[in-house]
Amino acid sequence: MARSRPATNFVPKVGATVGNNAAENDEILLNCFVESTAYKLLSDPASSKMLASGRTGSGKTAILRRIKDSNKKSVEINPIEMSMDFLSNSTVLHFVSRAGADLDVLFQILWKHVLCVEYIRLRYSVQDESKWRRVVETIKGTCGLDPTRKRALEYLEAWGGKFWIPADQNVKEVFDKYSKKLDVEFSGEMSKAKGKATAGIDVSEEKRIEIIERYKKIVSAEQLSDLSKVIQLLVSDEPKQPNYFILIDRLDEHWVEDVVRFRMIRALAETLPRFRALRRLKIVVALRTDVIERVIRETSSLGFQREKVDDYICDLRWNKSDLKKLLAERVRLLGQGMSLPNQLTLEDALSRNVGAQDAFDYIFERTLSRPRDLISFFNECLKVSAASDANGIGAETIRKAEREYSFGRLRALCDEWRSVYPSLEDLLRGIGREGDQLTVADLSQKCDHLALQILAKETVPGDQIKSAAQDVYDDQTIIAKQKLTAEIIRALYRVGAIGLKWSTKDKFLYSHIDEPELSAALFPPETRIRLHPMLHRALNVSDSAIQNGSARRSA
Repeated sequence: MARSRPATNFVPKVGATVGNNAAENDEILLNCFVESTAYKLLSDPASSKMLASGRTGSGKTAILRRIKDSNKKSVEINPIEMSMDFLSNSTVLHFVSRAGADLDVLFQILWKHVLCVEYIRLRYSVQDESKWRRVVETIKGTCGLDPTRKRALEYLEAWGGKFWIPADQNVKEVFDKYSKKLDVEFSGEMSKAKGKATAGIDVSEEKRIEIIERYKKIVSAEQLSDLSKVIQLLVSDEPKQPNYFILIDRLDEHWVEDVVRFRMIRALAETLPRFRALRRLKIVVALRTDVIERVIRETSSLGFQREKVDDYICDLRWNKSDLKKLLAERVRLLGQGMSLPNQLTLEDALSRNVGAQDAFDYIFERTLSRPRDLISFFNECLKVSAASDANGIGAETIRKAEREYSFGRLRALCDEWRSVYPSLEDLLRGIGREGDQLTVADLSQKCDHLALQILAKETVPGDQIKSAAQDVYDDQTIIAKQKLTAEIIRALYRVGAIGLKWSTKDKFLYSHIDEPELSAALFPPETRIRLHPMLHRALNVSDSAIQNGSARRSA
């Protein structure tokens, strides 16, 4: 007979955990790091993968921490510390942008300059002016009569006095150079438009074209060209070893207003491939999947498409085996901290079954295959076990812990996607009232009520759900309801909240396991929608509701 409780004398203490949900605050992360396929690609300079793309809690920051810890020749750029509010607050940038000038070249110059400077500081250990002067003299000896190399050296000498100051000051130095020139160039127009909210818009088409052309003469591609020559020069002087790493994290946070942030991220994504010529340099950027979506959505008019950077994106996905290994390592460390006589294994600490299901499988099924979900659930189990002074983590403990875990995942899911789908929680609660499953036809019948809830929420750029809800409210046609139903399904599937089953012969598909997005314009009425088990307790979907719903739909 299968046992339902652990056979060990493992009794968790109050406050015991298997790590912190946030990788940046997880003290044991480096001691139990699992080298996934994504880590191997992102830490290999020979690999083209430079953008670590994943959901919240998928391990992006953990990978960057591991790379930094494993490589002495590494530096991290933190956009929060760079304080780029001067870009948002620039009157002249607002003026030329409203006139239609493309700021992308300027933003690429900023990124390319900073990345060149950080590499040079790493490569030549530049810490002060005297060291930089010695480096310049060394490079001069390799230039000869080559005009390209001479032009690159001229650029380095022009900016050399800034090569040991922090990245934020470097960005400010470059920006100030252009800002002063633009201020002088457009002071007259800006003075006339002062106080007008539409400054830069209320001008003739002829004047608008003139402003754009004058802007291009100042912010031209010339400096980008010079920086490309600098990269060529650095390639010619590249050592055979070691490898160098520039790591960029926290771009997801509010380090500058969103309008500028998304354009800066776009400029960075388009700049990264230029540095592939440096074979010993690896730049790794961590970026949430939903932020990439917003960058694409809000800068698509500027010609940015995901396909342009697909070769450089590494999607972070975990399989069950690696996640079980990760949890087992953390449990082992927990046991060491408790000074148990024998090494604590996951099998010792965890119940063998929850009902008829393997205990680890039960927990895993209630995650989106992410380390943070697994750590969070297990920590809740430890908390419940410690409060009841229980021996190990049994089936009853797991079920009790699941409720608080489920509420936490619902909050986290809504917070993660709020800027894309502000009505997400209302949609989930509407579906949750139907039990764990419903059909597309069932959802269509709820469209009138859901449309009103959606329209009551804030508007975000490109919100297709709200647009479809407005059509339902205005037209009340079957086609409008079908379109809203399809938009809701695509959104809920995309965030991982539901699975879809096309027919009785098919299995349920989930975005974190199967296709990340759905392209279907409409869905057959008989398509079955299943609420992810992770959300059952938070949305009050009881076991009896699940059983009754399954029986009702199979009848």
